[in-house]
Amino acid sequence: MADSLNGLASVNFTFAGLGGELGIDLSTEGGKISFMVITAVAEPETYAMLLASLGLMSFVSYRRKQQKAA
Repeated sequence: MADSLNGLASVNFTFAGLGGELGIDLSTEGGKISFMVITAVAEPETYAMLLASLGLMSFVSYRRKQQKAA
C-alpha cells in the first residue's frame, strides 16, 4: 500500500513482514518504476571465523586419532 505518491520523484511504501535483513530499492528510469529486493550479505569476518573453526575442529579430530593410534 502506498503511503503517498507525488510524481515519480517521491514514492513511499510500507511493507509488512519484511525482516531486518531485507530491504527494497526503488528506482525510476525513463518513466518506469522498478523494485529490487535487497538482502544482507555476510561480512568477510564471518567467513574467516567459519574457516578458523573448521580448521580447529579438523586439528582436534586429527589429534584424537593420533592419540588413539599410539
